Amino acid sequence: MAKDNQNVFYVNLNEPVEVHRAVLESTKQILGNLKRYESFKKVRTYKLEYLMQLKHVMGEINLLVNRFSREMPNTGLRAGHAKAAAVTVPKKVKAAAASKPVKEIAEHKSKIDLLEEELNDIESRLKILE
Repeated sequence: MAKDNQNVFYVNLNEPVEVHRAVLESTKQILGNLKRYESFKKVRTYKLEYLMQLKHVMGEINLLVNRFSREMPNTGLRAGHAKAAAVTVPKKVKAAAASKPVKEIAEHKSKIDLLEEELNDIESRLKILE
């Protein structure tokens, strides 16, 4: 006990309340970081579990596909050729099919315009607040 008392010394702090507050704030930040790290570890374990489940399901699918291909009868037919599968489409249907993407592009542009208008509105509100 006597030796312990010889090595003890005191330091005067100019602003002990501020030092105490700074220590508490840094401790709070450290605890927040530890909490985020623990959630990160939890997400990583979930990810690994789902990955293992995916591998298991993919293995089952491969087994079923192999079993299916073995049990299917062998035929000399292959997937349909382009000439055999070609079906004549009337010109009116082709024109209607071609006009659909133009409408989608017009709708897409209008959505972009709406978003730009909303963004400009928000920026004007922010300028008013400043």
